[in-house]
Amino acid sequence: MTRLLCFVIASMLAAAAPALSQGQSRPAADDELAAISKRGRILAKMQTLKDSATDLLLTKKQQYSDSATTDGAELSVQVQLPPFGETKVVYGRLGSSQDTYFIDFVVTGNNGNMAIKTFSPPLEDQQYFLAAARALSAARQSTEGWPGSYLVLPLDKNHKRFYVYLYPRDKGNAYLLGGDKRYKVILDGDSVQIAEKKQLHQATLTYQVKKNARFSYHSAVIGDKPEDTDVLHVLTRKPALPELVSTANYLYRIETDGQIKFVDKINHLKQRPR
Repeated sequence: MTRLLCFVIASMLAAAAPALSQGQSRPAADDELAAISKRGRILAKMQTLKDSATDLLLTKKQQYSDSATTDGAELSVQVQLPPFGETKVVYGRLGSSQDTYFIDFVVTGNNGNMAIKTFSPPLEDQQYFLAAARALSAARQSTEGWPGSYLVLPLDKNHKRFYVYLYPRDKGNAYLLGGDKRYKVILDGDSVQIAEKKQLHQATLTYQVKKNARFSYHSAVIGDKPEDTDVLHVLTRKPALPELVSTANYLYRIETDGQIKFVDKINHLKQRPR
């Protein structure tokens, strides 16, 4: 790490970092950081596919079909990636009895080479997309409706466990970071249980990327390690910049490929000469 970068980091920490925790703490282990990075990379791929598919639908000016079975139901968008099936983005609605997911459009392929298939009447699904939609519905209800964006990440091949991420999306040329939540949802037959609720970041930060910036920075006040959505944010931000994340006790760096590195303890950085 260059002396200039150390000086910049120490200055930011002195001004913005939270107070040091008094309890026992340790930096995230390499396997923990690798797991966070992996989830964040998958989320970034999902978000990129979702955005590209939506742009394609808007360009083609596709119209949603009318169906009595989905009348009044809220549209949702689900992404499927290997090993859970073919790469695709589907647009549909969860039926009122929550035993069928009705699909209006399926977008297949990767960015720059996508194809749309329209279903009228809607295609009925009782497998992966139904399970993902039920998990999303439970998370949205728990948070009393969510106006922002979301992604549903499967945790097993049986479509029984999911992470549902709810977070704000960027507006115009401004980036939004924080104000996000993660729910662990378990499906067991007709039962849908939220096994875990986790606030990932507290406040929502709005900012623009400065010209010639070498990195970006934010402080985390909830936990002592980066979150999945930190990686998502780095991988979907343009231009690509590393992100420094300071917790109460530690500093991490998220590279533009999604890799997370432990930098140092906060108190060590504060003691370095400037």
